[in-house]
Amino acid sequence: MQTIHGQVISEIIESCRAHGFTDVILVHEHRGIPDGFIISHLPFGPTAYFGLLNVASI
Repeated sequence: MQTIHGQVISEIIESCRAHGFTDVILVHEHRGIPDGFIISHLPFGPTAYFGLLNVASI
């Protein structure tokens, strides 16, 4: 079960669906460094997860 600031990702998606969002992008980070992101088209998908490696901050 993945969480973002104490919220389960599925709860975030359900809240977005309830408020009429059509697309959601969630960026996941570990210790301030982004390591992945999720792009989801609501309400029924598709959903894609991308992992990030060697992210350089500019």
